[in-house]
Amino acid sequence: MIRRLLDWGGYLGILVVGFGAILPFVRPEWIRFRWTIIAVGIVLVLASLLARVEDFRGLFGRRSMRYGVNTAVAVALVLGATVVVQALSFRHSARWDLTENKRFSLSAQTIQLLGSLKADVNAVAFFRSDQPGKRVAEDLLKQYARYSNGKFTWKSADPDREPGLARRYGIESYGTIVLETKAKSEKVLDAEEEKLTNGLVKVTREGKRVVYVIQGHGEADLGSSDRPGFSEAKSAMEKANYEVKPLVLARAGKVPDDATVVILAGPRNDLFPPELDALDAYLGRGGKVLAMVNPFQNEG
Repeated sequence: MIRRLLDWGGYLGILVVGFGAILPFVRPEWIRFRWTIIAVGIVLVLASLLARVEDFRGLFGRRSMRYGVNTAVAVALVLGATVVVQALSFRHSARWDLTENKRFSLSAQTIQLLGSLKADVNAVAFFRSDQPGKRVAEDLLKQYARYSNGKFTWKSADPDREPGLARRYGIESYGTIVLETKAKSEKVLDAEEEKLTNGLVKVTREGKRVVYVIQGHGEADLGSSDRPGFSEAKSAMEKANYEVKPLVLARAGKVPDDATVVILAGPRNDLFPPELDALDAYLGRGGKVLAMVNPFQNEG
């Protein structure tokens, strides 16, 4: 009875090793157990072989010995090939996006950002083990790590199982991803490429980029969503990680030193001479001004 169990254990061991090899593709959330599973499978196979030592000894001197040797070699080759494939798949993972709009691929801008990272970035994804969307988030993080030249690392953490870690990062909702460098950290509430990349820019950007929009001459209103308003443009710039601020030159007297660019968006009235002088001074020290003037505004 024990002999039969050991015989079946050998076959089971081969199946277990095979399952461990394909584990990253069928159950990515169990990937941390893959080597344990493979080790269990190898132990089962070895136990089965050791139980048949006497049989192998009996084969020596017999013509049928070569069949036993061939079997042992075949088993060794299968195990060896499995380990090699597993190691290669772990070190050189590849994926193909065959969807028409490449919705499972990173954008060129994100890939460029990842390839240019100078600081190490660590991401912690706080998901329950059974939470919908966990696998999608992990696949996204794997892609970020793939293109980062080793600068982007990540791990998953279950807030229910690691409450101390969740408290340390101030996690208030499941599905939060924390990006951190040595100097900064940023919470991303949704596992989407746009939001994750914006968070990545925030934690790796040195200094801040501020856009000043001149006000006081009938320009487009920063807070208005009407057609002449500027709220959509403001929202787009904020998504690109620019800080947008109003600037009343008549009151400020100069363009602030932290200005990345100054926007003059369709003024209906002329700027006063001191305001023009302030813009000239800003341009003189290397500043940038984007002037948008409505055509035919003063005609008629």
